[in-house]
Amino acid sequence: MTKSIASKKNGLRKRQKQYPWSVVSVYLFEGCQPSTLRARRFSEKRLRSIWKDVGNPDRADLLRALENQVASIYAMKVATAGYTAVGQFVKIYDNWAMTIVIPIEESAICFYTRPEVGKAELVIHYCNHKKNNAKKSAAILKAFIKEFRPRKVRHLVKKDIE
Repeated sequence: MTKSIASKKNGLRKRQKQYPWSVVSVYLFEGCQPSTLRARRFSEKRLRSIWKDVGNPDRADLLRALENQVASIYAMKVATAGYTAVGQFVKIYDNWAMTIVIPIEESAICFYTRPEVGKAELVIHYCNHKKNNAKKSAAILKAFIKEFRPRKVRHLVKKDIE
């Protein structure tokens, strides 16, 4: 091995020791009841209040209001786990599937539902180099498992980012 390659590897090891907590984890939830993966379940509980708040809305207004409600619910879950949300984005599709993206100070948390096949995907990316966020990520995972009740959770990826 040449000296330059050896020094690059040593430099990488030093950085990994210095910044060990930059991680991406991807979880696949399988065997979820499709009803738990649809945004419509939120609408059944909240459509009346949204209807009152918005007045006489068209479908687009109703979906926007529902997306805001869903975003605030998941931002609270993220905050309860100890992360600081700096924004939120929710997209509800025609089949009531959802894409939820919550940027956090440390990086982002994303959740995608596929009710037609009973699956969902949770992606947790954090890169706080000062402390280990594994407990916060475990709390997020536990909250999502409790809510969506999958029969099986597969940990697809856990990758340390260089």
